Amino acid sequence: VRDAAKTNEDETSPTYDLTPITDLKQFEPIFETLDQLLGLSQVIRQQRLQRGAFELNLPEKLFPDEGNSELGKFFSSRFEFDDEGAIGALVVSRLIPARSIVIEIMLLANHLVASHLKALGVPTIYRVHRRPDVANVQELLKLVANMGIDPSLEDEEEVHSRDYQRLTQQFAESEAEKVLTYLLLDTLKPAMYSTTPGSHFGLAIDSGYSHFTSPLRRYPDLLVHRVLHAVFEEGRDRRSARSKERVNLRHSSCHGKVSWNVLPTKVQNEFEEDFESIVSFLTDREKLAQDAEADLEGLKKAEFMQQHTGSVFHGLITGVQSYGFFVEIEELLVEGLVHVSSLKDDWYEYRSRQQKLVGRKNRKQYRLGDRVEVQVKSVDYYRQQIDLVAVGGGSEATDLDDDADDLTDDLNLDPHLEDEDDSGDSVDEATDSEADEDGVEGRDLEEE
Repeated sequence: VRDAAKTNEDETSPTYDLTPITDLKQFEPIFETLDQLLGLSQVIRQQRLQRGAFELNLPEKLFPDEGNSELGKFFSSRFEFDDEGAIGALVVSRLIPARSIVIEIMLLANHLVASHLKALGVPTIYRVHRRPDVANVQELLKLVANMGIDPSLEDEEEVHSRDYQRLTQQFAESEAEKVLTYLLLDTLKPAMYSTTPGSHFGLAIDSGYSHFTSPLRRYPDLLVHRVLHAVFEEGRDRRSARSKERVNLRHSSCHGKVSWNVLPTKVQNEFEEDFESIVSFLTDREKLAQDAEADLEGLKKAEFMQQHTGSVFHGLITGVQSYGFFVEIEELLVEGLVHVSSLKDDWYEYRSRQQKLVGRKNRKQYRLGDRVEVQVKSVDYYRQQIDLVAVGGGSEATDLDDDADDLTDDLNLDPHLEDEDDSGDSVDEATDSEADEDGVEGRDLEEE
């Protein structure tokens, strides 16, 4: 790697915002290069989208740093990665041009390295992202249809990346985009590491993909670097010592021309044995690290919200169950539960098919995607549970809503799902113990 300049995304962003050049003198020597990189990244992105890859519009910040000076030590950005990260799909909520350049080029580098090592026939570690289950996606589509969107799959028997691309585009036109995107995210399967190349659903790649660009924070990336280094230093660029024709192992021009073992037999066998023994461990450790991070974040959020008991916030209903509904406090990205027993103005019935609670007499309803005002009632730090009380918001149920409720089958899509009776009977008798099973996080955003 040869550095032409030392800079970062925040410093270079003004060059793409038409800031007067007098403010950017330090970038004058590389201004043309930055402009070319922007154009290149746009071409790469267009190619990625043409393959069928999709992008998720999700909030990046877990917590505002200004909320508590100590929080910056614990709260990272859940959806902010140098590549597709732990989700398996690209997040684009606030991609500034400089950041999009970095991400697109890193995604391409990951793909090209995997393709190169695959073409050479050397052992390596691939990143595999399987297709979602059709049944889960079909359930999502039923709920989406109840929310006024007309979705469909190209193939009723199999889910394709392009289906998700089309869904995210439809969601972008809905006021409930965030909630719908959360539900879509919950249908994705976790990605894993593998010694054999496989498809990557989120990036619409069939030929193999690897993690290569972040060796300082991911051990699998470092292992791929070691393989590439071995190819460059010990790789055989011709069939035998007598062969006159050589290939360039550092260039894609050698693809299709290599019919021999590139690495020495001993090195090849060592890589194969090591990777076979470690690949499952790498996936497990990744999940363990993610769980530990989520647990710490939950504790810190609970600690922070204890200081705001009694405060009123605006929120978004992100899940509805028989025992109540979950609300994300949008300015904090903290989730809590409004228990059905706290709704004193009426007797509320649970409509699982439309993911809502409806008052029998006042016809008031709390639906998935509705905006509400909530007051922080109490916080259980160790359970990471935030209890909220609704003080405003919701919507009014109509006869049309009741008719639509009879058009679909029962759904089990909610990420806060528990086993419940979907009969639609009143649920005011639900107990607090039901809600205690769901913590402050409420939602388990499955990695990749």
